Amino acid sequence: MIGFKKIKEVIQVEDGITSNYFSLETLIHFSETIHLQIPLYQRLYVWGVEEIKLFIEDISEAFLENNGSYYIGNMMFASKITDDKLVIDLIDGQQRFTTLWLLSIILGQYSNDLAKFAFVNDRPRLSFSSRDKVNEYFALLGNQTIDILKKENIHFDDHDESLEPIIGGMLNIFNSLKEVIIKYGWKEDNLEDFGSYIYQNLIMVQTTVPSKNNLNQIFESLNSGGKQLENHQILKSRFLSVLRKKENLSNADIDVLVYKWDASSKMNLYLERSVYSTTAEKWEKVLHSQIWNSGFHSNHSDAYFLLNNYIANDRKPIDLLSILENEPDASVSKNNSQHENSRSIIGFPQLILHTLRVYNLLYNINDPIQVDSKNLLRFFSTDKGEFSSSENIVKFINLLFELRFLFDKFVIKWTSEDEDNQESLLINKVYYNNSDKSYSVKREFTESNKQLSLIQSVLYIVQESKTQYWLTSFLYYLYDRYNHQNVLESYEDSIISSTLFIEKLDNYFYCQKNDDQSMSQLSFKNFKTIFEKEVSGDFNFIHQELNLLNGTFFFRYWFHKTEYLIWKYRDEFKAIIPEAEYQLWNKYKITFKTSIEHIFPQSKDHFEEDADRVLYQKSVETPILKDHFGNLVLLTVSENSEYSALMPEVKKDKYRAKLENNYIDSLKSSLIFNLVVTEDIDRKWIKEDWNFSKAQYHLEHHIIPLYEKHLKL
Repeated sequence: MIGFKKIKEVIQVEDGITSNYFSLETLIHFSETIHLQIPLYQRLYVWGVEEIKLFIEDISEAFLENNGSYYIGNMMFASKITDDKLVIDLIDGQQRFTTLWLLSIILGQYSNDLAKFAFVNDRPRLSFSSRDKVNEYFALLGNQTIDILKKENIHFDDHDESLEPIIGGMLNIFNSLKEVIIKYGWKEDNLEDFGSYIYQNLIMVQTTVPSKNNLNQIFESLNSGGKQLENHQILKSRFLSVLRKKENLSNADIDVLVYKWDASSKMNLYLERSVYSTTAEKWEKVLHSQIWNSGFHSNHSDAYFLLNNYIANDRKPIDLLSILENEPDASVSKNNSQHENSRSIIGFPQLILHTLRVYNLLYNINDPIQVDSKNLLRFFSTDKGEFSSSENIVKFINLLFELRFLFDKFVIKWTSEDEDNQESLLINKVYYNNSDKSYSVKREFTESNKQLSLIQSVLYIVQESKTQYWLTSFLYYLYDRYNHQNVLESYEDSIISSTLFIEKLDNYFYCQKNDDQSMSQLSFKNFKTIFEKEVSGDFNFIHQELNLLNGTFFFRYWFHKTEYLIWKYRDEFKAIIPEAEYQLWNKYKITFKTSIEHIFPQSKDHFEEDADRVLYQKSVETPILKDHFGNLVLLTVSENSEYSALMPEVKKDKYRAKLENNYIDSLKSSLIFNLVVTEDIDRKWIKEDWNFSKAQYHLEHHIIPLYEKHLKL
């Protein structure tokens, strides 16, 4: 059994530092009862939906791949005896461990082992030092019955702001796990096996330090220490070793490749800014003179960058030793702080793997590798095979740089738009300015990019955070269009053609039945050829999916896609939406949301008539019409908690109050709440009422026609 050697030897150490592996199983089988405590100097729980979604995706993927053990990171502890109980301070790893503990509560219904980990003698195993309200709330969770397989939301009383991070985290964990359950069709036995996997196979490395040390100082040191060498840096050094053995490659040729690699690696800087920061030269020496003309546009990187021109007289690239020691070159250090207001949706290792997938498509290598950045080096052998050849490495690095150029031009990034640093998923256009020989470069959002930003947001949010397989398909399309076919078109036209491609790609992935194909395989195709031959999407499939009574088990994709379609075809609703509210539609953005809200609450009666149920009784023994798509919206955790079990007319008033502050929950909510106040004698609708008839109308007359129209692209 993997774990501590002996609890008394490791946990109660007074001198020296010990380290070992452990799992949840080993934790609860010690002779002493262990309680874990988050010290006061630690932040309260801060993980948001992105981090939680990725954590649960990682664990579920490891479970499905039958990985014997799955390592989730380091934990640092300090132990002490309090009231004859062993209490362990968790100095490092708090966010992961708290997430794991909350996840164990949610899965406790299906795993007695995880329930035992979460609570000891009806007391929470985890607590926060000097945070009484949080600890009281943790204790109450032991009395909460949670069944994630039910088509119901969970609600927690939230009367104290100090509890919001924990409650929000709990709901995001619940919703993220439910998305996994929906995706893989898990039942009770799957959850039991998943719980056992978490209990036995999630492995952590515990490091225990003497409690007499300055633990706060240790915590600060951990958060300010250096980073380990990353896989992509090792890959770079291996590539360089092969390149330097090639006689017909000059040092200048290799220098250019190194610059391309280094510039591509800085994913949170736009490429032009990254190239600029990699050299000591000024803007006018980094970029071609032709681009300073306002009308210039090209989809080729070599039309912009002067890499070959300045490298010969510039500094040499960082040598291999510096790469391995991870030391920056101060000679080219430039102030980029004012430009670091963007964040890439993927990391550099992911870009490398998407480049490899595109490379395989380009050179007819039938290998749809997985985007698995943890095992990056496994896909690149420089001893034998494709990348033992310097020619192929040159092709790969040039392709990497070209795809990075296209990525920044046509793919969304998280961008801070205002002083509050609120991030949005946007595609920003680059502007090159030359005024009185003063050169500058900036990125700004333009409304003509919004449609492409929104449809990409749907794919980004729905797909797994660490893979984003749609990028392979899109990057291959861009490279093939602009580098192989050499299509010449304006920036505006290239945005339009890219939008059409992404719309068709989205329909292909999710609006038709794709049997027995993983997303890795499904995305590994030349879609230009496919879209020329066949329609993307199946209306009958969509109609069937949206008419299911799935409640909280609806695939979240349908909500995000519906928001996109309402926005795209918003002019069709202009006559029924008040002008001020409609103006907010124009500004709407698609963001991470996980909570499915029933407009007519699950706990109330009189939503439908007996005759309404007859429509579903042939296919569903006991139809719950409140689970109809027309009665549902997708909200954030906090928005869902705010509405809770209120009646529709009260929710409508709360929604309208937010409109006064220029905030809109969702476009679907907007249509629904305007139906709430609609009166129609022929349909027997009354004002300030919401029922199944209105919900069905909302689906069949507002939403379904949008999908039908959209499939005719």
